[in-house]
Amino acid sequence: MRPELILIVLVSLFSCASRTKITKPFFYKVTKGEQTIHILGTAHVGMLLEDFPAAVKNEITRSELVALEADEGTRESAKILAKMEADKLFERWKEPYPNLVAKLKPKTWEHLKYTLSIGEVQTYVQGLGIDHSLSELHPTAILVIFEHFRKENAEYYFHPDVINSYSVYSIKSIEEQASLELDLEIQKLAEDSKISVLGLDDARQATKAIMQDPEDYILGMIEGIFGNGSRKSHESLQELQKAYRSGDEGAILKYADDSEINKEQLLYDRNRYWFDQLNHKDEKNIFVAVGALHLVGEQSLLSFLADRGYKVQRLENLK
Repeated sequence: MRPELILIVLVSLFSCASRTKITKPFFYKVTKGEQTIHILGTAHVGMLLEDFPAAVKNEITRSELVALEADEGTRESAKILAKMEADKLFERWKEPYPNLVAKLKPKTWEHLKYTLSIGEVQTYVQGLGIDHSLSELHPTAILVIFEHFRKENAEYYFHPDVINSYSVYSIKSIEEQASLELDLEIQKLAEDSKISVLGLDDARQATKAIMQDPEDYILGMIEGIFGNGSRKSHESLQELQKAYRSGDEGAILKYADDSEINKEQLLYDRNRYWFDQLNHKDEKNIFVAVGALHLVGEQSLLSFLADRGYKVQRLENLK
């Protein structure tokens, strides 16, 4: 059992995005001298290239270079590195973890304790060779227990609130709603058009985007399983989709400010890194697609470009 298996469970919600047109995309024209960079702000909430005005696709095919957050090779390398980091944590799964209760939210611990109080679960834990207090289980051991007991008679082993949460928020997959399909579409279009593709992240940066801290990552999974993670994930995606489709930069900025992400690591550091790469490109016509969260605020990619003399213009009334 590995974290990616748990994620399949955690990322299921009850609705998929409909195919409605995006009338006010976060699409910018950035110029300096003879160089023009078109930047599209994206969101991993079920957007496809067909949802955008034709002008977006036209600029992709007219470009000499297409830059994405990460190309396919970098994403695969990042997955491997993230798995290696998770594996290091899994090697300690039988060790005591004295801070477990303090690290979890009270409701999450209440739901987890319900599962751990069941005789069959306790027998299973003992059979694993774990003899310390169940309140000191290592987070990775909890995932092992969950993976074992979720497959059969889940209603018996898990708190009713946990079962209810999944029955409401886990009916359909959100693969369409939270996926990299738009990025893959843009990459394929560029490659089919014989246009070079650049991954702005290196494997190290992309790994941080997947998993900022292995221990927090695993604890987040536990919160998602035994807390209200399914509901929060659903609500967060709905909020992001609403903010994105509004076309309002202020709404996107508010979403970023209200979220629990590590902005310095996930946004600002990467914005600086991406700017350094773009600032040294010689191609006269470049197309860039990155998350819209990277394009708003004082330390956004657009602000770094503007500070270096680039003229930034948002394109509107697109056809």
